[in-house]
Amino acid sequence: MSTRSTISIKEGNKVRTVYCHWDGYLSGVGQTLLNHYDDKETINELIDLGSISSLKEDVRRKKGKFYTIGYGDNLKTAKESDVHDFENAFNNVTIAYHRDRGEDLEIHEMTTKKKFDSYPMDWAEYDYLFHVELNEWRVRINKNFVKLTQERINKGQ
Repeated sequence: MSTRSTISIKEGNKVRTVYCHWDGYLSGVGQTLLNHYDDKETINELIDLGSISSLKEDVRRKKGKFYTIGYGDNLKTAKESDVHDFENAFNNVTIAYHRDRGEDLEIHEMTTKKKFDSYPMDWAEYDYLFHVELNEWRVRINKNFVKLTQERINKGQ
């Protein structure tokens, strides 16, 4: 069963948001964001993908990095000629609906905090927001955004 989340970036009065289908809980998406998405360029690259199936440590394949495809008995090393897509996803590369499955690009953009705060996200269990001016990740808990920390992830709240 999926744990749905949203991932957003706020810069000035502009907020850009995408949906993430799998592993939205704090120790899943929250931990991955905290560990691997710590600058606005990488986060914007992630948001530019549109909605995603699952978040991984890399937005795209990085040249010279070792990747695998598959699981268990079907695990194999990705070759330079292999293409990351929905059916042959590299294990550490984010899976995006538009890029990897050919679906419509879906990015929600809002221009005021008021619109974002009232944005109906009650269908997602977790909402994550990178606040550029504060240079930190935040997570919505009980309708309020609080700083996403390793301690919060470890406690699960």
